[in-house]
Parts: sequence; C-alpha cells; structure tokens
Amino acid sequence: MLSLTNFDPAAYRAAIKKVLGTLMSKLQEILKQQLESCSTVLVTMDIWSDASMRGYIGLTAHYIVDG
Repeated sequence: MLSLTNFDPAAYRAAIKKVLGTLMSKLQEILKQQLESCSTVLVTMDIWSDASMRGYIGLTAHYIVDG
C-alpha cells in the first residue's frame, strides 16, 4: 500500500526535473546527429492567439535520414 505521509513534493519535483533534463539532453544529441546526416529539412510554422490574445507558435520539421 502506498503511504502519502512521507511524500515530499519538492523532492519529487526535483527528481522529475533531473530525469527530464537528462532525457532532453540525450534527445537533443540524437536529433543533432540525425539532422547532420540530412540533405534537406522542411519546416512549417504557424502563429495564432487564443481568446485572451496569448500568442502561440507551432513549428514542425520534416526530414529523412539518409542511409
């Protein structure tokens, strides 16, 4: 049974932040290596705002890894 009496949200948040940071670094390196082997990258961008006029930008890139 899970006990929440010893649950520390700050420690949990710090652990998740560390794991996600490590994962992001690894994924960035993989993406960088893949993009270096591509001859072409196609990029699409979309800009919009919500009802409160908060701005958003969507960016999509498509590429084919050679080999």
